[in-house]
This record gives sequence, structure tokens and C-alpha cells, in this order.
Amino acid sequence: MIFGILPCIFQFTMFLGLKLRNHNALFMYSTILLTIVHFCTFIYFLYVTQTLTNNIRYDLEKDIFTNHTKLKYNMQIKIYKCCQLDRSSLDKTFSYFQQHYPNHCQKKNQDNNKACWPLFQLMSLLTKIIYWLTWFFLSILLIIAWIYYHRLGKLSEQSHIPPRKTLQQYYSEILLKNRPFKMFLRQNNNMQINTITNENIVKAST
Repeated sequence: MIFGILPCIFQFTMFLGLKLRNHNALFMYSTILLTIVHFCTFIYFLYVTQTLTNNIRYDLEKDIFTNHTKLKYNMQIKIYKCCQLDRSSLDKTFSYFQQHYPNHCQKKNQDNNKACWPLFQLMSLLTKIIYWLTWFFLSILLIIAWIYYHRLGKLSEQSHIPPRKTLQQYYSEILLKNRPFKMFLRQNNNMQINTITNENIVKAST
């Protein structure tokens, strides 16, 4: 998870603090690196969680069954020696424990044996869900930041590029700078456009 958080910090500081609007390639490479790290971290987390869950469950069940056997044997000896109870009283005593502590009284070789600690499995599942949702929302925020960054780059590029001038505007600016020449437009019947010729400029000067 540490290796997944570090690219997030790097990317957000680059987006907010550093002014790298012209380094789109660096931003793209960091996004790709972050995606790969997220995927690898998530797969590794699932593998470790599943392995630990199975190992801890097996160890817990083994300890519970072992301790239960020892406890039952010790109780039999103590009850029999101290109270001199018969077999029926012992069975009633153990039936009481089976009713009130069913998880501690399961048989080891039972086919439909379930986990002795359902709460542990629930916590493991909630941990996986919280982890997945955390990285999911972080990825959405990074995508939104990337779109916003891309739009800012386009707007900055458009603001620096001056608008294109038409040919008529270009010649009109030249003539306005060179007064007292005046601009005379002559309409061409074939092309239906306004043209500026050298003859008009000479006539205007005379």
C-alpha cells in the first residue's frame, strides 16, 4: 500500500504544486505507473489476505479443537474425582456446554464444518471491500484531475496562439499605417471578392 500511495502523492503534487503544463508525457507516464502499481498492489493484497485467512482459520480451529479435547478430559477427571458424579451427570454437563458454546464443541472431522469465527471472516471481507473502494475512488479522482489538467493545457495553448488574419485585414493594416494613402476596393465580377491592386494605391497617392 505504501508503494501505491507514493505515486498518488507524486502525481497530486505535480498537478497542484509544480507548473509542468508542457510536460504532458511525464504526467501520462506517472498515470500509467500509478495504474500498474494499483493493480499489482491489489492482487498482492488479495493473495496475502486469502493466504493469511486460510492459515489463521486452520490454526484457530486446530487450537480450539485441541484445547476443547484437553478441557473436556480435564473436566471429566476433576468432576469425577471431586464430586463422584455418574456418567449421566457428566453427559448433562457437556450437553450444557454444547448448547451455550457450539463453536467450541464442533467435531474436527465433521464434513459440514464451518469457520469457528464468522466475525473474523466478516472483518476480512470488509477489509477487502474498504481497500477496493479506496483505490477505486482514488482512481476516479485521478481521472478527473487528468481531464481537468488536459483541458487547462488546451486552454493555455489557445490563449497563446493569435487568431489568423484574413488577406484583406492584413493589407488594410498596412495601408492604415502608410497614410495618407486610402484604400480603394474594386469588385471583380467573376470572383465576387474585394481586391486591392497597385493601381488603386497609385491613384490614391495622386
